[in-house]
Amino acid sequence: VAKVAHMPVLTSGIGSRAADLTAHVHLHPVKEDCTLEVGALVLANKGVCLIDDIDQVKDIDHVSIPEVMEQQTVSEIGFEDSLQAKCSIIATASPTGGRYDPSLPLLENVDLTEPVLSSFDVVCVMRDVVDPVVDGNVAHLVTSSHMRSHPSSSCNLLPSNGDQINPPSIPIELLKKYIQYARRMVTPKLHKV
Repeated sequence: VAKVAHMPVLTSGIGSRAADLTAHVHLHPVKEDCTLEVGALVLANKGVCLIDDIDQVKDIDHVSIPEVMEQQTVSEIGFEDSLQAKCSIIATASPTGGRYDPSLPLLENVDLTEPVLSSFDVVCVMRDVVDPVVDGNVAHLVTSSHMRSHPSSSCNLLPSNGDQINPPSIPIELLKKYIQYARRMVTPKLHKV
């Protein structure tokens, strides 16, 4: 998604506060002046914000995230204007305990509050079913991809099944142009849902 999306901003919830996602006022201790530091959602205005491990954002800060997602603006105390945060958000959360338990409701499987979870339009559960063969192929694909992308690598690894990795059927640049065209020209409307 980060390679194709318009104005992607990637961030992680690990060690983050809501201020890192929205905005906060920073008071310089020596100069005694204030600066407004914007977070990932403001930087992604009119684009896409990809948040890895949103469940790791400190619990007390989960209050401001739904506000920004619903209002699409950030209002910071001490500043008259509000900042635009009109972006699509794609976020991931890991299950508590490391494995998703299908016998429990979603809210008990992830460490997210109900207001945060209900702010998303679409929630998809992707389960990792344990399969040694598939897991080995995925691990090989990931490590070979990292090795190929390393600047000093001249490696041309194949997947463990011996087949060449198939390139995407649509070149990335063409897909980006298509998405930009669709954003400008297509205006879908729902009729009598």
